[in-house]
Amino acid sequence: MNGRYAAATDVRHEFSKIETTHGEDPARFLQANKELVFARIAGIRDLELLEAWRAVERQITDGGRPEVLDALDERKAELTSENLESPRTAARNRGAA
Repeated sequence: MNGRYAAATDVRHEFSKIETTHGEDPARFLQANKELVFARIAGIRDLELLEAWRAVERQITDGGRPEVLDALDERKAELTSENLESPRTAARNRGAA
C-alpha cells in the first residue's frame, strides 16, 4: 500500500465536529503518510487545534504513535514560547527590531 487512503479496503475515521469547529479534520492528515503529518503539525498555529490533533491521534492509533505525539509536544512548546514573547521581543528575535 502506498500510504494513501483506499476507499475499497480501508476505513477512514472522520471527526466532523472538529472539522466544523476548526475547519479541518485531523484524521484526514493523521491517516496519510508521515511526511504530510509532520509538515501539517509544523504549520499549526492554534493551540486548540493542536490539542484536537492529539486527541484524534490517540483515538485512531490506540494511544498514539510516539513520534507523532513528540512532534505535537514540540509544536506546542514552540507556540507557547511565541505567545509568551512581547511583540517587541518577537520582532527583535526575528531581526526586525
